[in-house]
Amino acid sequence: MAAITMKIEDKEVRRLLKGLLAFTGDLTPVMKNISIIMLNRTEECFRNEETPEGIPWQPLAPATITQRLRLGYGGEHPILWREGWLGGHFAPDAGRTWAKVGTAVPYAAIHHLGGKAGRGRKVTIPERPFLGLASEDWEEIKATINREIRRLTGGI
Repeated sequence: MAAITMKIEDKEVRRLLKGLLAFTGDLTPVMKNISIIMLNRTEECFRNEETPEGIPWQPLAPATITQRLRLGYGGEHPILWREGWLGGHFAPDAGRTWAKVGTAVPYAAIHHLGGKAGRGRKVTIPERPFLGLASEDWEEIKATINREIRRLTGGI
């Protein structure tokens, strides 16, 4: 399975997590909540057919639309949803110092990153990013961490 890794660049989130880890030694409870935030964003990307930043995905090629109609999968929309395997099989996961959302669907990476596919790699699939976080997600993550700190410290 291909992996796409995202590094936390938000300095305040890093600072909050570092402090919470020093206090508890185990971030699993807060990381579970963060993984749900990540899952919610991923599912929203599929619903809205856009990147985590709100940029619309590239539309399907006319030949793809024709093929989908012929096969009974609707037409132009939803873009990355035929039988529900990709958009319907994301799952959150978390551990002591990490949170993730992922899928075992083997073709997830080609749709997220784009690239050559099909027999002889003759088809170019445009990238349609669905993994990642929007700025409001970072605010929600900060609030989640702060709630956990208040819970553990009794609000002091």
